[in-house]
Amino acid sequence: MKQIYRLSALFFFVVAVGCSTVVPVRAPEGAAMTAQDAVGLWTLCDDENAAFDVRLSASGSAISNWSKGSVGARGEWGRWVIIDGSVVIDYDDGWRDIVFRNDRGWLRKKSYSPDMARDGPARSESSAVRTAGGLAAWVGVYEVAAAGSRTGTAAFVAIQSTGLAWNTADPGHIGSWWMAGDALRVRWANGWIDEFRQGALGFELRSWRPVATFDALGTPGEPAAHTARATRVE
Repeated sequence: MKQIYRLSALFFFVVAVGCSTVVPVRAPEGAAMTAQDAVGLWTLCDDENAAFDVRLSASGSAISNWSKGSVGARGEWGRWVIIDGSVVIDYDDGWRDIVFRNDRGWLRKKSYSPDMARDGPARSESSAVRTAGGLAAWVGVYEVAAAGSRTGTAAFVAIQSTGLAWNTADPGHIGSWWMAGDALRVRWANGWIDEFRQGALGFELRSWRPVATFDALGTPGEPAAHTARATRVE
């Protein structure tokens, strides 16, 4: 129970801090966004000032790890294009995010809910920044195949640059993550620990039960209870 309280406290702290931790970068005044500028991982903020990340691929797909919606850790899936020098992201749930440079050269993001006119005032506006390089290799949405999931059904895990993690498999849904050497480990509110590690065929996932023992450095003292392959959604 104390672990759940700690995770809940972390969640509310991150929500409270929100985009105050996002450091914007200024570009030359009047510089238009290009497709080359857009591709990669971005940290944005929602209309409640909570940070999330979105990966824009060269193929035009957009996958965000925003996990507060009805589909949870599955995030938002959509497409992006360049329109009038701005990056326009349209998600399957009807929301639109626009990343642009304002007249002072700062990168910004404005959002429109599904019921809003696209040519009117935005619902919210906040900073937009590139997600730090070291995090880009891990942050995103992962799909765990049904054969390897603890529930027997396909599951999704969202890893956010804030240090929070979300999943679609457990009642608690929320966790916190840290780097352990070349692996990423997540401690969930229900006590389970997952480890993501990059392998030759993609990402490998190992899971330990709440009763598993770990040393002071977080190294497990016993074999994992479950192993699976995980794919980061691109």
